Amino acid sequence: MIKHLLPLLPGSIMAFMVSGVAIWLPAYSDLSLPNALIGYPLWVILLSAFFTKLFSKHGAVIISLSIGAAPLVAYFLRMMVDTAKDPTSHNLWPIALFIIGVVCFPAAALGSSLAWFLDIVRKKYLDEKPHS
Repeated sequence: MIKHLLPLLPGSIMAFMVSGVAIWLPAYSDLSLPNALIGYPLWVILLSAFFTKLFSKHGAVIISLSIGAAPLVAYFLRMMVDTAKDPTSHNLWPIALFIIGVVCFPAAALGSSLAWFLDIVRKKYLDEKPHS
């Protein structure tokens, strides 16, 4: 089971690390969602999903869910650490998770869908046998 999920790890870890840096570096009072994720974190999520789909046999939906969930995990970990310091700091965490999901899941879905489409085009037009 674990061996089956190994191709998803590099893209998920990359998305987790880059979005984690964007979420963890600013102070909580300065963190603005979704603005913290717009820009390079979103591009990294899109490209991670694209290359994961390009080089693995997993479906686009599984890849989109695994890579799109990485920023949610990064925010959830920050929320747990900040809440341990100040229990009233993250009183709107469900809304923040919703905002992150609305921004990151479509980017991951777009990346994996582009790779899926590229694979279909390659199989249809480039792998054809010559007519005799």
